[in-house]
Amino acid sequence: MEKVELGKTGLRVSPLGIGTGTSSFSGRVFQSEVPPREFAQVVLHAYDLGINFWDTAYTYGTYAALAEALKQLRRTDVVIMTKFTAPSYRRTRYEIEDTLRSLGTDYLDICLLHGLRNRFEYRMRRPALQALLEAQEKGCIRSVGLSSHGIGALEVALEDPRMQVVLARVNVAGVAMDSYRENFISKLVAIPAIQRGVLRMIPKRVMPSLSAKIEPPRLNEVEQELVKTTLKKFKAAGKPVVAMKILGAGALTGQFPRCIAYVKGLDYVSAMVIGMVSKGDVDRSVKAYQTSDASTGPEPSGAPFVQHSI
Repeated sequence: MEKVELGKTGLRVSPLGIGTGTSSFSGRVFQSEVPPREFAQVVLHAYDLGINFWDTAYTYGTYAALAEALKQLRRTDVVIMTKFTAPSYRRTRYEIEDTLRSLGTDYLDICLLHGLRNRFEYRMRRPALQALLEAQEKGCIRSVGLSSHGIGALEVALEDPRMQVVLARVNVAGVAMDSYRENFISKLVAIPAIQRGVLRMIPKRVMPSLSAKIEPPRLNEVEQELVKTTLKKFKAAGKPVVAMKILGAGALTGQFPRCIAYVKGLDYVSAMVIGMVSKGDVDRSVKAYQTSDASTGPEPSGAPFVQHSI
């Protein structure tokens, strides 16, 4: 698989990346339930097929497996993108240092503020951003950005010159994509003190249900066009877009090749990440990517994918 330049970051990645946070509506992260050495073999299998782009997050619980895989590769062979949810400077700084220790590396390629929805939440996460920027100045992080769960967050990433990479939800049907339809709850949970309380008091298994109350399940055509228009501006600004939620949080699993082909054909998307749990998932993903220009048939044989729902 040929590598592509990721905007102006200086990073070269496979256009298809392996996501390590595949979850169900129970809140389970499937990759974290696979023994680390076993999942490391899945990651290495993906590398053997040309995938050098790893997508993870502090909350996924997959660092041990990635560290195991990294022992068998040169650090420069892979590009690691991780994400941080904590709003405070102190906690984010700790999580950066803990991530470096856990992965057994002295630098991270891409670090993102995780799951921002709007400008208000961006303001609430400024202390966390400061921690990322300081780590970048020290050489511990190569590129900084955000993963978006709302058009307001996309606009911030476009305007702020410190945001170098954006991870955005993109798919053919507008399912589980970014919108302006934000309600009172979405702003309430962006307040750090309330967010901490929610994480402490609400069981993880019901978090996806709470998220569903905050975000619309599907965008209308006007909103889909607005997302496209916004993302196209990133290319003009030299900021790479990495696409996620290719399968609409699992809703589009029956259209797997079509979903891959659609995102692959978007000239403003530099790369895409798809959750993979097994070697079979890797094989199906790579095959679908390689044949997606001509393939519009049914989903490849095998178990269906369950995409990110967190």
